[in-house]
Amino acid sequence: MRFFIPTAFSTIGFLALSGISVQAQFLNTHPVVPSEEGIDQSWYLPADLDYSGMNPGVASPQEYLGWTPGTWHISHDLLTAYVRNLAAQSDRVSLVEYARSWESRPLLLLAITSEENQVKLKDIQEAHLNALKSGEADNGPVIIYQGYSVHGNEPSGANASMLYAWYLAAAESEELEQWLSEAVVLIDPCLNPDGLQRFAGWVNSHRSMEADVHSRSREHNEVWPGGRTNHYWYDLNRDWLLLRHPESRGRIGIFHTWRPHIVTDHHEMGTSSTFFFQPGISSRTHPLTPDRNQELTAQIGTYHAAELEKIGSTFYSRESFDDFYYGKGSTYPDINGSIGILFEQASSRGHLQAGDDGTISFPFSIRNQVATSFSTLKAGMILSQELREFQVDFVEQNRSQGADFGGGWRYGTDGDFFRAVVFTELLEGHQIEVKRTSEGDWFVPAQQDQFRLIRAIFEDRTEFEDSLFYDVSAWTIPRAFDLPCERLEARTAASLSFLEEGEGHPQDPGACKLPMTEYGWLIDWNALAAPRLLSNLLEAGIVVKVATKPFEIGHGDFCSGEHLGKERARGTLFVRAQRQPIEAAQIHNMLDQGRNWGVPVAAVNGGQADIGIDLGSPSFKRIREKAVAVLVGDGVQSYQAGEIWHLLDAETGMPATLLESNQIESALSDFDILILPPAFLGSWPESRVNTLRSWVGQGGTLIAYEGAAVWAGNQNIGSIKSALSESTDSDGGAKETGMLSYGDASRSSGARVLGGAIFKAEADLTHPLTFGLQRDELAVFKRGRSFLHAPDESYAAPVRFSDENTLLSGYIHPKVEAQLEGSAVLVMSRHGSGMVVGIGSNTQFRGYWYGTRRLLLNAIFFTQTVDRWTVSEDEESGETHGHQH
Repeated sequence: MRFFIPTAFSTIGFLALSGISVQAQFLNTHPVVPSEEGIDQSWYLPADLDYSGMNPGVASPQEYLGWTPGTWHISHDLLTAYVRNLAAQSDRVSLVEYARSWESRPLLLLAITSEENQVKLKDIQEAHLNALKSGEADNGPVIIYQGYSVHGNEPSGANASMLYAWYLAAAESEELEQWLSEAVVLIDPCLNPDGLQRFAGWVNSHRSMEADVHSRSREHNEVWPGGRTNHYWYDLNRDWLLLRHPESRGRIGIFHTWRPHIVTDHHEMGTSSTFFFQPGISSRTHPLTPDRNQELTAQIGTYHAAELEKIGSTFYSRESFDDFYYGKGSTYPDINGSIGILFEQASSRGHLQAGDDGTISFPFSIRNQVATSFSTLKAGMILSQELREFQVDFVEQNRSQGADFGGGWRYGTDGDFFRAVVFTELLEGHQIEVKRTSEGDWFVPAQQDQFRLIRAIFEDRTEFEDSLFYDVSAWTIPRAFDLPCERLEARTAASLSFLEEGEGHPQDPGACKLPMTEYGWLIDWNALAAPRLLSNLLEAGIVVKVATKPFEIGHGDFCSGEHLGKERARGTLFVRAQRQPIEAAQIHNMLDQGRNWGVPVAAVNGGQADIGIDLGSPSFKRIREKAVAVLVGDGVQSYQAGEIWHLLDAETGMPATLLESNQIESALSDFDILILPPAFLGSWPESRVNTLRSWVGQGGTLIAYEGAAVWAGNQNIGSIKSALSESTDSDGGAKETGMLSYGDASRSSGARVLGGAIFKAEADLTHPLTFGLQRDELAVFKRGRSFLHAPDESYAAPVRFSDENTLLSGYIHPKVEAQLEGSAVLVMSRHGSGMVVGIGSNTQFRGYWYGTRRLLLNAIFFTQTVDRWTVSEDEESGETHGHQH
């Protein structure tokens, strides 16, 4: 179906000069129809508000942009310019830039309230926070935080934010003046600047003047990876708890300086849907969230329903979505005493698109977001006393529950001081009190204002009311960091002694200076930043070797402390001072920089070991710089590709080329290592598969994740196989027999989805691909249904899921768990002169799974050191298993 726009004007003239806007034509296809003359921006605002007086000194979006909102998708740069102008023109508005995105775009927060309140805004903030500390509800303004478009290709929220902000800033009525005297409205107009900019550019550049509603239109189908995610293709709506990105760190800082009573999170969903607002499915609410939170959410929901009914919009609640994972914008507030509310609007994914519920126009989607912005404000005003009392009660309950719980949690460095510091900074970013003990580890007391959040971060959970999850069922962060952590009872905790604030510990790296030496230096590979240091050394052409056997060396200059002493594990790096391409003093400076990153480095004055291998032993293998490519583009799972890119680029400083599939034939020979994230590769032409097969056979290293590793094995590139047998169904469990209930089909199938849980794996610490691990038990995050076969009695699978009692935290269907047990986390195979490394889980999940990320880094740096005879070959390699001399 096509919708025609009058052609009496030129396109530019029509858009800029006519009183009839393009979206007026679009809206004629929807039950909510404006006047025949077209619409202006007031059409978006609730009809029962007073528009008789709008301050002419405050430019409306339509005046500022030169076109009516909804005609085009606003780009982030234009949105930023408009809200800055709004703050400059209205005394009701103040603005703060709280962060910059990876692409250096500003993240802004508007605080809109009465002029009288603006003058004392800092006092209002402090009074509110002091009330929470004192345990007495204050009578100050209700604080409402409204955030828009954390997914860049869900743009109706960001486009609605400027209309909503304009009305609050410019309308002159007694009703609004009363609202703003009793409320502080915090508007975050776009939570994901990079994604919104990417998406707006796409849909605007592919928008036809004759609107095309067909779902196959290029306008409605972004190129990979789309605008949903941020620069590194992360879903920022999963990062509120993990804080891996500057956008999130800034936002959480703002959250805790305000502690709003209500937080809204404006999203979009499928075109054939309607409009959703919380509460979601009650059985899927996290048990740490108080019942009163859900009661207030439901009360506020009645205001959303009333506002949407006024404009004839259909909607639903109590279905589809949940409040379980605390890393989302609508759930993180719940574990912090606010009321988090998710909105999901059916998306036009462009300007106009046909769906099962009728044709959805972009202006219509904006209008619903504006309506629920106002309904949130109205509800906050009317329920302000209940919201204040709830928030104070929440903090008081935290204190009393923490006191009853007693004790707390202690975690150590695991020989990697910097990794423990990063974890500590994450906790402190959530306003959690952490104490440093005189023994050099850290303690988190249970009795504090953030007790519920602390439990959510530290505890394992394996029992659930419901077996379905919208997101992951576990995220235990100390396990993700692979830090030794224990729960201490009150009596044990009382015996701890603590360092004074700012006081260091003698065993901390940097406690002593790195000396110059004429012989060489040893680097501890266990350190979080050791891969970055190694990458820098290799890029400078420095010869670096890795110990494949343990040793002890007592001469040299060592700091006191267990991880800077004379005992050296496999994986220790050796850098000699002489016969290098740069002077020893320059190498010293590079290593000293590594010390600043928390990497333990020790100087040695000779090469003879006291015990074990000498520094000139053939068991020290040279590490050579490798050219690395990461497969990206159509068919590749963008989240995991982005996590790999982020790890290598932002955190390791390693050059990594993003390579499209159609470049394989022409460019693969330029690289030594190719990383395949999970991907659908079945459409590859035979010529491309042959190129990859030949490249590996001639010495290339293929690192393939999950299904991509099995695909490679099926193409006779290595011999990695799936762990699933023919007797399993598509959900990974044994096939059901007999009559089944159709009404239970969705729940039964959903219960077998492994949405994300934590499992115990066993690691062979003598293998090069496990260098840096401190214990032979490793917590591994796993989601999805792709399990890799671990060959029996083989050296080739150095990390495997345990054979029994695998689940550490989260939910897994028993039949799926039976398939997971004993499968490979890491498995190797030969093909010709090359290697294939299969990885059976997301080793860098959401950027915070520090414990397993080193498996990928080890595969990049150390695969070359693995004895080839220990690795199984595929049928076409023609090699034998005999020891190679």
